Amino acid sequence: MGVERVRRLFGAQLSRRFGLLPPEPRGTVVPRPPATAGPADFTGPKRYVPAADQDFAALRSAAERYPQALADREGFGWMRRKPFDPTERHPHFFQGMYAILNAVQAMRLPPGALVMDVGSGPGWVTQILVGLGYRVVALDPSEVMNDLARRRLRGFEAMSGVATDAATFITSTLEEADLAEYLAQVDAVMFHEALHHVIDERAALGKVFALLRPGGCLSVSGEGSWTPGDGQLERGLDAEMARYGTLESPFTRPYLRYVLEAAGFEDIQFHLGVNGMFAEAQAHMELHQVAGTPAGAAHVLLARRPMNGDPRPAAADPGLTEAEIAVVTAAWDRGGLVVRVRLRNSGRTLWPSHVPPLRQGVTLALTRHATATDQPEAANRCPLPHPVPPGGETVLDWRFEAQTLEGGPCYLRLVAEQAFWFQGAMRVNV
Repeated sequence: MGVERVRRLFGAQLSRRFGLLPPEPRGTVVPRPPATAGPADFTGPKRYVPAADQDFAALRSAAERYPQALADREGFGWMRRKPFDPTERHPHFFQGMYAILNAVQAMRLPPGALVMDVGSGPGWVTQILVGLGYRVVALDPSEVMNDLARRRLRGFEAMSGVATDAATFITSTLEEADLAEYLAQVDAVMFHEALHHVIDERAALGKVFALLRPGGCLSVSGEGSWTPGDGQLERGLDAEMARYGTLESPFTRPYLRYVLEAAGFEDIQFHLGVNGMFAEAQAHMELHQVAGTPAGAAHVLLARRPMNGDPRPAAADPGLTEAEIAVVTAAWDRGGLVVRVRLRNSGRTLWPSHVPPLRQGVTLALTRHATATDQPEAANRCPLPHPVPPGGETVLDWRFEAQTLEGGPCYLRLVAEQAFWFQGAMRVNV
């Protein structure tokens, strides 16, 4: 039934408040919010190896050499087979699979989301993400690991028929990687068994914040916690670093939370992993009693970039919030209008989804007039099923309760809740 282009230029104050901000141009850096304190202001224990960034070059070289060192000492079979663990009761398989699947489910990513897999190694997490329909940027400092991951995905494509060109491999540390094209574009960044290898945590997590779109999610899983004085853990870390030269430096929980907050993250939540079959007699047990790993022994967390986390004003661009609306089907049904509508974000701002009771986000409204603003008959709004980034599309199936509108002309208009109505509308021809 045609496409109507609608647009609205809005002020910097509203754009900051509602997170409708343009992505950064390529080649620029998104500044993170200024931290209220620097690392020197944190007085407690931080990481097992503090100030590892002073040995950055040596640690990066060790990470690049790690696959060969592993092959020389133990062979490369486990890396190729990961996560499949044939030992009794398969502990590594279940630990790894539960952790990844729990994280993906908890993040509630939209279909086709862009996910960055940091420390992707042999690519088994990347394979799962691609198989689930996500676009993936796999980042690892070892070209040997990336080559192994590429071969894994080629085999997966040959077996399943799932196209694996949705995965991009970058050989670099996170701190040094040129990721300008992904700034403020990534839906989720995942560290699985990888955060303790990060050499400069302040730089790395600040970069993650800049990569995430407003509302984007950081996931940490498979990550041990450091409690000073845990001799058994510390002996194991020392032995691993002596063997391979790589950084094995887990965080204390207070310091990890501190660094995340300093980078600008909010909604930082640590989780328990509870998986498996439990007998009815165990139904009275509390979560901490059935968790696979004690809460203090591991960091399993999700954190988000705030929707309004970028303090810069929006540019004065008439195409800032341009949209395309296409009515696919529309029919009256017992006092309601049932529609299928395709929306495309052809502007330069993220459209957040409206999640009650929050009074923000973009919705679709049915009105009697093409140019009027707020009207009583438009109280029944259709929320977006997920945030829509610039260039993204979504399809809405919705029933508007619209007895007062039946028999006359109707128009569909986009609304930035508590901010403005988009100018222009799409007439519904029934």
